[in-house]
Amino acid sequence: MNDRDGDLDRLDDLVARARRAGADAADAMLARSAALEASWRMGRNEGVERAEAADLGLRVFVGARQAVVSTTDLGAGARDLLVERALAMARAVPEDPYCGLPDAAGPASAPPALDLADASEPGSQ
Repeated sequence: MNDRDGDLDRLDDLVARARRAGADAADAMLARSAALEASWRMGRNEGVERAEAADLGLRVFVGARQAVVSTTDLGAGARDLLVERALAMARAVPEDPYCGLPDAAGPASAPPALDLADASEPGSQ
């Protein structure tokens, strides 16, 4: 489930597709989650379930308009559709003079390393 380099390539590709399709600016996010559930009854293991999910999001800016869309389909064809829908939505909404990406020289240009990811899974006992 954890393919960090592939995920970063996928995000770069999505932003590049949006720019080529007419977005003035864009950003993308990918969230992955995994859940593990074990149930016990009368001191015995009754079942184990595992679920994994991924959500790919894209925000595009066209002039002073923006739109945000997401999908759980990570395939290349889905990325084309995601870009198409995001741009159509951005062109349809009213202008917002306050929308836009933050300035690259802003205060959050070098966030601290917060060590928020724990890639380990609980072991059996």
